[in-house]
Amino acid sequence: MKAFEMLRVDATNQLSRVLEGIVFSDGTCAVRWLKEGQPNCTALWASFSDFNFIHVEERAGKERTSDVRWLD
Repeated sequence: MKAFEMLRVDATNQLSRVLEGIVFSDGTCAVRWLKEGQPNCTALWASFSDFNFIHVEERAGKERTSDVRWLD
């Protein structure tokens, strides 16, 4: 298993932690969104690549504002 967190640029141009995640040995990725003042939400992805494509990677029409930090 590999644990990670995602950091996103906030309104003050600072990086803040917005989710915790884990990639299981079979490749499944689970993430838990951390939104202050709101209920936390947990989501499952078939792979880290799928999650990364939607929430992290820069692509046409979407500026990259998130970074993944792997935890040891």
